[in-house]
Amino acid sequence: MRPLQIAHIASFFHCLDRYRKQFLLTCILTALCTSAMSQQPLVYPGDANKDGRCDNEDILAIGLGHGQTGPQRVNPSINWVPQIATPWPVSLPQTGINFSHVDCNGDGAINDQDTTAVDENYYETHSNSQSTTRDTVNLNGKKADLRFSPTTSTVQDGDTLTIDIFSESPGYPNLPDTVYGMSFTVEYDTSVIKDKATTASVYDSWIGDTSQTVHTAQIVDSSMAQKKGWSNEEIGRADYAISRTDQNNTDGSGNIATISIVMEDDLHLIPNFDSLLVVRFSNITVITNEEKRIRVNSVNDTVNVQKKKTGIAGRTDERGNGFRVYPNPASEQLHIDMAHDIEARQVELYNRQGELVQQRAVEQRGQLSLAVDDVPTGVYFLQITSDEGVYSRQVMIGR
Repeated sequence: MRPLQIAHIASFFHCLDRYRKQFLLTCILTALCTSAMSQQPLVYPGDANKDGRCDNEDILAIGLGHGQTGPQRVNPSINWVPQIATPWPVSLPQTGINFSHVDCNGDGAINDQDTTAVDENYYETHSNSQSTTRDTVNLNGKKADLRFSPTTSTVQDGDTLTIDIFSESPGYPNLPDTVYGMSFTVEYDTSVIKDKATTASVYDSWIGDTSQTVHTAQIVDSSMAQKKGWSNEEIGRADYAISRTDQNNTDGSGNIATISIVMEDDLHLIPNFDSLLVVRFSNITVITNEEKRIRVNSVNDTVNVQKKKTGIAGRTDERGNGFRVYPNPASEQLHIDMAHDIEARQVELYNRQGELVQQRAVEQRGQLSLAVDDVPTGVYFLQITSDEGVYSRQVMIGR
């Protein structure tokens, strides 16, 4: 082989070796970049706790991280699209979710403005969630209380029903500084209320006034159902969240929020009318400033809904001549005197949770008695079904 040929061959292998090294270096750099990108948080603005859903619980995460600062996102927005973020040096104390997710608007600071992303993207979902667990704090068996406080026990066609929501910290007043924030849902029957007329709000309360908290109150009605593509079976609830922002627990007792529901104008036209409006709690989360859960005792409630009578004389209530219930409170027997022109069919007794306690068919006109000696003391609703309509009365069982 000639020297020139040998030189060409040597040059070829030299170039081949150089290209191999460059290719190998490119592969290494690509792998490193891919690995680095995979370790960067992928933020969905509004999903502050990275559970795959933007909802009222994200307000609690914003309250826990309130005041923290960190790297801004590049070209941030609150649009519901995945956005790459630089990890922050701090995370939520129990779940370990990086605070870059809590910085919902990506401006490098966790504050009240991040709640805008929650409101804008409410109930949006994604699949890049992270499973987390939280400890439950031991408060010597004490629980937080959550219950309803209706401003009236009876409403009629067209009335506005206002229900306050009462809460008390665990062991109050003997157990101080236990609660940092809470979220919950109020569910109610939509068959007897006006759609798009329900309102909800958060009070200045023992948790903190509105300038000291981050909070939300979201109504799920047909407008939201249409926006999300849901069926109307999914409406009829209000989501609440209230959280402090100073990293200090508190304690107290009192009303924290309210909901106002407007009844339909013509209840007598509604088939299978239920004279008890049941309101109930669901999805309750109460936390400390360490993100630990607090056990909760919640109590559902009912409100008596009466149809306005339409030209049927004497068929009103104890103020008219239709029927009379006595004694009230009752201890052993509850007597019902009905006018002879009322064709009653059935008498039912419900507790405040809307559960049927007693039921009895009416076989003759006039007087009927119910034995209540084995019924626990408390507030109940007596419902009388007749050919003319449904009559209801709140009664007390006491001993």
